[in-house]
Amino acid sequence: PTAAGGRPDLAELERRAAAGGTTGAGGADDADGQLLADLVELWNDVLERDDVGPQANFFELGGHSLLAAKVAQRSGKLAGVRVRLADVFANPTPLTLAEHLRAARA
Repeated sequence: PTAAGGRPDLAELERRAAAGGTTGAGGADDADGQLLADLVELWNDVLERDDVGPQANFFELGGHSLLAAKVAQRSGKLAGVRVRLADVFANPTPLTLAEHLRAARA
């Protein structure tokens, strides 16, 4: 789902994620729900926090390029796809990065 300007419709993505419905081109299953949960946990770990949610912006919570490189590397391992540093900058929330990774897998 995209909003005006081709950007992800965050409200719709979060509604679908919360409802356990499909969120990507390939549909959602337990693995997709787990991917979002794993990314939220990754944000918490890398940022040394315990209050990160699906729409938390990595950079607004103190993330920077060196930490973003860790996120790129570790999220790529979680999803089984190559994640570039630019992907983290373009998708700075667990929700948007999960959607991007699902699309990359499809």
